[in-house]
Amino acid sequence: MSVLAGVHYDNLEKEQLKGILWELVDDLPGKAPEVIRMRYQQELTLKETGEAIGINMEAACDIFKTSGCYSFHNFIL
Repeated sequence: MSVLAGVHYDNLEKEQLKGILWELVDDLPGKAPEVIRMRYQQELTLKETGEAIGINMEAACDIFKTSGCYSFHNFIL
């Protein structure tokens, strides 16, 4: 059983919530879905992510920060 923000989740619930979160990520504007998926699913650095999608590291970092997804780091992995 996992705990997130004081709430207990079993593995099935966690997987379902992860699926919902990834759907929400895919609905984000611009390059945000690419940046977030590369960061969490492919475990690329923001520099590597930027290079892969043709933007600089600072732009990738800005996209990542403004998406708010960094706060879900432990949950979506």
